[in-house]
Amino acid sequence: MGPKKSGHFIFSKLGDCFGFYDFMKRTDVEASEYLIDDCLTVKLHFTMVKPFIVDATRKQFIVPTSDLHQHFGLLLESGEGADVTFEIDEEAFSAHKYVLAARSPVFRAQLFGSMIENKMDKITIEDMRADVFKIMLQFIYTDMLHSEVEVSFKMAQHLLVAADRYGLERLKVICGKM
Repeated sequence: MGPKKSGHFIFSKLGDCFGFYDFMKRTDVEASEYLIDDCLTVKLHFTMVKPFIVDATRKQFIVPTSDLHQHFGLLLESGEGADVTFEIDEEAFSAHKYVLAARSPVFRAQLFGSMIENKMDKITIEDMRADVFKIMLQFIYTDMLHSEVEVSFKMAQHLLVAADRYGLERLKVICGKM
């Protein structure tokens, strides 16, 4: 019986291949430690790497800046795929449970824990202003306070209370600096 075959192979162009042409005899496979309950498991691990874009004059990799916040902001704005609605001061805000749960431990417990809200598609919030919730929701999706939103000292106080209520530590620090 031959040794285990493993290794690191680099394929540089379409059509490159690597193969092992010395096959094991059936009797060797049946007698080997690799055959368990008449099953032979073959594991293959492939890593495909796209070529990096290189600036030829500076010999540095060019990595685009992250636009994740824009994608999530557009998701919030469009409401596409939203699965929960919050009602605050007769205003409705659509959102995505998984985004909220990923960003806030309180929303995670509320939407996926044993609380009654996890069974609801519509949640009413009584003790928060709609404009505060809207800014907090935008922060949850984009991780920033948008420049077009004028955050006064009074608004920062309301946001600080909301951030504390929902466990948004970064927003608490930002509000504390205003």
